[in-house]
Amino acid sequence: MAGHSMHTEAATKASNIINTIIDKSFANTEFERLNLNADLGVSLNPFNSKTISELTCTAFKKIAFYFREAHLKLLCDILKADSLASSNDRFVVKSILENARIAAKGELCLCQDGGTACVYVWMDQGITTDVDPIDAINAGVEKAYSEN
Repeated sequence: MAGHSMHTEAATKASNIINTIIDKSFANTEFERLNLNADLGVSLNPFNSKTISELTCTAFKKIAFYFREAHLKLLCDILKADSLASSNDRFVVKSILENARIAAKGELCLCQDGGTACVYVWMDQGITTDVDPIDAINAGVEKAYSEN
């Protein structure tokens, strides 16, 4: 039972570290605002199929290839100043940062699981569309995956 207890404590510690990183990362999140006309060359309202697809494609590429700056800083802080980080913690963080460096080239994404894309969409009351947004979102996801 002593081995089981040690494993449980280690798992709990790892889980707490991960949750702390996530909490701190989202607490300081600065979301990027896209200028639809300048960045994507699309019109705003009503949102047409091209606009929705381009927004979806852009979001997927940014999520797939880049960590937010605040998240990268937290990972670096673990390497620099976290006295509680074990050698294994540091190895994992270094691996994540190396993966981030490779992914930032835009060829191999951060996560290589090849799983199903899950999309959550919030549209403000003032946003109108003249198309089925689900079809346009699916087209944007397909474009993001096919281009990379």
